[in-house]
Amino acid sequence: MIEYLEDESVVCGKVYRHINSGSDKANRIWVYSNDLGEQYLSGDKYSCQKKASQDLRACRLDLVVEYTAVGNIHKFEFSDAFQSQNMNDLLRKLKYARGNAGQLEKELKEVREERDHLRRMLGVIQEYIKEGL
Repeated sequence: MIEYLEDESVVCGKVYRHINSGSDKANRIWVYSNDLGEQYLSGDKYSCQKKASQDLRACRLDLVVEYTAVGNIHKFEFSDAFQSQNMNDLLRKLKYARGNAGQLEKELKEVREERDHLRRMLGVIQEYIKEGL
């Protein structure tokens, strides 16, 4: 999920505590900002969440990240369009991985056969050495 925050093609919104905000709950200033250049300040977190949800439902954003007052990630919310696109991407990766797994199984079988052949050859060489000594 975190990789979407750095992806240029994903339009993100963030709800977080303002850097100059006080530490006690009564004096906190919450900020909603997005990659569209908009910023909304409020004295309570709920109004910032509401504004972010409106933009998310209107599909102006792909992703909203909500942070705790300490600065840790609290939750992610995705727009419906982005979520279905994300599911399609995951499905395509899963199909590729299944096909790739079949190819890797074939290669593993070949490597095991080669390993067994080399072990047999090593056994034969060791027998010749014992007979020669």
